[in-house]
Amino acid sequence: MRRIVGLIIILVSAILGLTFIHNIYTNYRSLISWLPLESLASKITFYVLGSIIFGIIFYFILLLLRKYIEKLVFSVTEIIEERPRIQIIGAAVGFIAGGIAAMPTSSIYKIIGIPIVSIVLSIATYVFFAAIGAVLGSRITKEPSILSDSKKKSSIFSSKPSNSSSVKVLDTSSIIDGRIVDIAHTGFLEGEILVPEFVLKELRHLADSSDDLTRAKGRRGLDYIKEIQKIKQKNMVEVLLPMTTT
Repeated sequence: MRRIVGLIIILVSAILGLTFIHNIYTNYRSLISWLPLESLASKITFYVLGSIIFGIIFYFILLLLRKYIEKLVFSVTEIIEERPRIQIIGAAVGFIAGGIAAMPTSSIYKIIGIPIVSIVLSIATYVFFAAIGAVLGSRITKEPSILSDSKKKSSIFSSKPSNSSSVKVLDTSSIIDGRIVDIAHTGFLEGEILVPEFVLKELRHLADSSDDLTRAKGRRGLDYIKEIQKIKQKNMVEVLLPMTTT
């Protein structure tokens, strides 16, 4: 993070230095009338040396504000990570549009006649318009996302559950009870019905019991499984039985 902030400070200082020296050359030529700037080489030298000198000055000024810049960069990074991509693009477009809109306003400050004051006011104007543009761009692109989210939510509530995500595991008592068969007949039962291997073994063991009541329960459970298998295609019910050896 510190390296990123350091690079930002260097870049901003260079831009401010170049902007400052260009503003002096363009709007306050009387202040540098004593310099020989007739040739192209002298103009390039003036721009390069002036940008370096004022860039260094702005660099040390921004170093005093390093802690605040680090907090700002950290906050902006968090906001970018939390926001959807379309909202970030909208904010960037609004930022650029705000900067363009600030150009006519910043040109008014030339009448002040003091370079440092006009430059500071121009920078403040650019920052203000760019910030307003970023906020408006972010909000404009946020509204469609809200609508799309509501559509997604409504589709979730209105759609039927997926067959692959609704597996019902039956135990011995629920099969012998028989109500699962009645539910399967209604057509409201979707997805897959899983009968574990130990349940089948238990039903077969009950069906082979010497006790009449126990034997009847076991056979009834096996009959219910067969009945569910018969209606599975009609009501979209898939019965999963383990592979067993006979």
